[in-house]
Amino acid sequence: MAAVKREKIEELDLLRALAAFFVIVIHVTAAPLVLGARGSVYHYAITLVNQLARFSIPAFIFVTGLVLFYNYPNHREIKWSGYFRKRITYVLVPYIFWSAIYFYLKQFMAHRQLNLPETALQFVGALLRGDSYYHLYFVVLIFQFYLLFPLLLPLWQWARQRIGLVTAALFALYSGYICLSFYNIKPFDSSIINFIFKYQGKLFFAWFGFFVLGAYSALRLDQVRQLITRWAYPAMLGAGALLVGMVGEFYWRTANPRVDVAYAATSLRPLGIAFTVVAIVAVLAAARKFVLGRGLVSQITTSLSNHSYGIYLIHPLVLTFLEIVEYKLGLGYPWWLVAANLTLCFSCSYLAAAILGRFTWARPLIGR
Repeated sequence: MAAVKREKIEELDLLRALAAFFVIVIHVTAAPLVLGARGSVYHYAITLVNQLARFSIPAFIFVTGLVLFYNYPNHREIKWSGYFRKRITYVLVPYIFWSAIYFYLKQFMAHRQLNLPETALQFVGALLRGDSYYHLYFVVLIFQFYLLFPLLLPLWQWARQRIGLVTAALFALYSGYICLSFYNIKPFDSSIINFIFKYQGKLFFAWFGFFVLGAYSALRLDQVRQLITRWAYPAMLGAGALLVGMVGEFYWRTANPRVDVAYAATSLRPLGIAFTVVAIVAVLAAARKFVLGRGLVSQITTSLSNHSYGIYLIHPLVLTFLEIVEYKLGLGYPWWLVAANLTLCFSCSYLAAAILGRFTWARPLIGR
């Protein structure tokens, strides 16, 4: 059978909408984070917002795990051909379409001569690696989880009676891996370990813990909802405290000029993992307390959630155009321009995804 028609988990709309928005925040604040005057009030604000946004990609992984295990609870009743057809149509096809656009855009901006056989080979390589543009690695990453899911579901069902213990053990192992990779501690030297550490952001290993938490939440949804409601305000305060800690850690690490800013800012670090878990709880709690059943607010978050994949695919095109114009005008990165870029990027990407989504022929181009 296809995915089970079950009650929609409405709390996820706010989480998806915020994740889509904060992915754009990461990209819009990337340049001023690196180039801004370190120690200024402006740079502190940019760092705070950038670090806050770091929960977005793990949140998408969490949602993926939750939705898959919630909609497909029994591996014996799933028609896998339909499962993969849906992922190919609404995830892979848009990925290929937008990869082609961004790949050509990169060639055009670099003023490269296009040799068809060579360019086609390069494009295929970029597709497999997810590097046609800086954000497309995520689709390669998410497809790894789509491929893993049919293997994991029978094991998850088998461990159902001890699912809490299994989840805790897997997340502990995942946290250990994050510690080892972030501090570049290799238990032993091998080409496989070196490959995993080098490309960890594109590999499921680096995000697996959030997929597992999503899977657990699908199986124990009522208990998770009770926990979220009970710990709503402590989670919000805890997320704030951890965020301040992340900003402090970022400045401490980047005080050494040899430390790469991307390394210091990543969510794939011990403090980032803790912040993300608490932030997800806080957002889901906020959705239950302040969004569900609130009419217009609920409708807006649902619409943003429904178009989150399209927003993700489209926004770098808008941002690249804005940055080219601003570079030619020599505007730099003042706060008002960063705010304008964020507003234009998010609104234009959403409108483009929403308009294209109204046409049946265009839906495979923006996914869902």
